[in-house]
Amino acid sequence: MAAAMVGCRGSTSGAGEADVRMPEIGEVPAGVLLREQQLRFAPEIMTLGSREADDIWIPLALLSEIEGELALIRKTYPVVAQVELAILPADMLLVTLKPGVAFADAWSAGRLETGEAELDALLRYFNAVSVRCSFGMNFEVTFAQWLNVGRLSSVVQATSTSVELAYRNFFVGDPAEIRRLKAAGNRVYTFVRGCKDPDGCSSRPTWIVWIARDGSLTMRETTT
Repeated sequence: MAAAMVGCRGSTSGAGEADVRMPEIGEVPAGVLLREQQLRFAPEIMTLGSREADDIWIPLALLSEIEGELALIRKTYPVVAQVELAILPADMLLVTLKPGVAFADAWSAGRLETGEAELDALLRYFNAVSVRCSFGMNFEVTFAQWLNVGRLSSVVQATSTSVELAYRNFFVGDPAEIRRLKAAGNRVYTFVRGCKDPDGCSSRPTWIVWIARDGSLTMRETTT
């Protein structure tokens, strides 16, 4: 179950995940994911790319790399095809404002402009398209394209003293998971089968696949 709901303080805020300086606002970098390119990639590819991107923008090259690797892994090891990544679109930031913030009424009415120059510039730069009050001082800010929302949350929180908390949406429970990391020149994918038991599962089948520098694959099965 996705936790796109308010009152979830203490959830992942993205703190410590990024350099929280205000980014230099200029032209959008070349070769990054924008709304018009999103149909090129499956949601699971964009999900993995949104987590791994070094910047708030998601590089198209990273998405293409992940796409090719996943296709190779699933062709080589059909057993992992049963793991379907739970998708939580990375185009929404959850924002909790402090009491008495002047632009809270504007956001409640669906108007994005805050009157704070740096925050407005940041939201325009990353193509914020709408804001919706979830409840109280909690808002959902939606962007035109998927982003590394964990990194964005840190920057938004550091940019405006009006923001008490900014965080990405998250799942409650144990959905199926695919994780990707790089280690010693290898790419390592972890596939974890989801758990449908509301009380949780004591163990879940897990497959770990290593892609070596030379492109060879190795898999190990375990439990999580």
